[in-house]
This record gives sequence, structure tokens and C-alpha cells, in this order.
Amino acid sequence: FGGAHPLLSHWSRLVDLPVALLISLFRWIMPAGAAEVAARTVWPISLFAGLLFMMARAAAERAGPTAGYAALVLGVLCLSGTMQFAPGRIDHHNVMILSAVTGGLLLAHSFVKPKWGWGAGAFLGFGVAVGYEALLLTGLTLTVAALFAVLTGNGRSGVRRAALSFASTLSILFLVTTNPERWRDASCDNLSINLILMTTAGSIGLAGVLHMRTRRSIEVRIAALAATGITALAMYTVVGPQCLKGPFAGLDPRVWPIWLDQVMETHGILWLAQSLPMVAGVYLV
Repeated sequence: FGGAHPLLSHWSRLVDLPVALLISLFRWIMPAGAAEVAARTVWPISLFAGLLFMMARAAAERAGPTAGYAALVLGVLCLSGTMQFAPGRIDHHNVMILSAVTGGLLLAHSFVKPKWGWGAGAFLGFGVAVGYEALLLTGLTLTVAALFAVLTGNGRSGVRRAALSFASTLSILFLVTTNPERWRDASCDNLSINLILMTTAGSIGLAGVLHMRTRRSIEVRIAALAATGITALAMYTVVGPQCLKGPFAGLDPRVWPIWLDQVMETHGILWLAQSLPMVAGVYLV
């Protein structure tokens, strides 16, 4: 924008790496322009194939081959989602969708096979490290799994692994992708120390709660879980209190009239329903 400070994007550079590698690979057999077109085509289609595979496999394992085929059909017909995987689409949303869905499916599977919890946490953590758009879905997924494991005693080992893997993945990617000069800076819309501290404290506390013996009363386990959540949120708030005002709290207010006021995602679903009811209806379906 020509201002004194560069804009910190909430999208990680992680997704740029595989795209760049594909371009370099294709340049061995075709001109540079054609290599870029090929990479922009292969990358989103590959992600979509992986997503459909995970969905179909999960459905088939739960309800048989017919359910697997039904999942494929529903996946292909979800136009508000499949648009993110169209050829030429090298946006970050497709990676976040794949990571969130795969992580959620693996987390459910970890209730039967606890070792899959490591993979669930890694996918969920990678998705959040790429961008924050799926943060609410990821947080709710982990919270519901944690509550179920604490209340029933089922799946404790798998959820514990997922929580530790989630925080570890976020922390490692934070160190790898963030300039060391910014390690102590708290941000509201991109991966920074406040989220790292919150997820680390939350995962360690949750692991401790899930390690409690099941003969402990439900009241004690719920109280311990609540204390963990309050501690994690307190660490996030203390390090980045400005983020209580929302994800854009740290942005220069002059950015809004020249750009963000025209960005659909910054207004919320209620604004979308009033301004673009057809688009909102498609998303809802």
C-alpha cells in the first residue's frame, strides 16, 4: 500500500513451496509459461483428489461401499467448496479445506485407533498454520472431541495424541515460517506467539486431564478441563489483548475504505445474506 510498514498476510508461504516445486519440475519438459499453467492445473486437482479419497474412505468404513460412492457425489456437487479446487486455483483455501476435513476424519478414527490422533493433530495444525479461516471449525472439532473423551472416558488416548500433535505442529511451523525478529510479536490474523502459547497451554492441560483416572468424578474432570481452557485463553489475552476486538484489530484503519470494505469475507454471514442472498443460499446448501 506504500505505507511505512508491510502488510503481514494471514496466509502462510507454505503453500507457495509445492507450487514452486511443480513449476520447476515441469520446466524440465516444457517452456516456463506452460510449466506455470501445468502447475496451476495439477496442484488443485491433486488436492481435490486427496479430499474425495479421504471422504469416500471414511464413509465406506462407517457404512459400506454405497455410502462411499454417495460421499463422492456429495463432494463433487458441493459447488461452494469445489470452486476452491478448480484448475488454476492456487489459493490457500483448498489446502485449509483438505487439512480441516482430513484432520476431523482422522480424529474421529482415533477413537478406535489411537495412533491416528498424531495424524489428526498434524493435519489440523497444518491447516491453521496455512491460514486462520478454518480456525473456528478446527477449534470446535477439538473441543467436541475433548468433551466427549473427558465425559465418557472413550477415545482419551487418541484425543490426547491429537492435542499434543496439533500444538507441536503449530509451534514448529511458527518457528520455521516466521522471521525470528517477529517471534515475540502478537498478531490477530496470522500465526504468532499468542496463538502458540494458547494452543501449547491448552494441549498440555488437556493431555493432563485426559490422563486422569476415570474413577475421578465427572465434576472434577469438567473443572480441570474448564481451568485448562481459562488458562489458555488468559495467556492469549495477556499477550495480545488487542485481539479481543477481532482478527483485524491490528490493521491500520485507513485500509478499510480503500480495500477491506469491498472484501466479502470481512462482513460476516448476516451481511452476506442481506447483500447477496443467492450466494449466501449456495453456501448454506
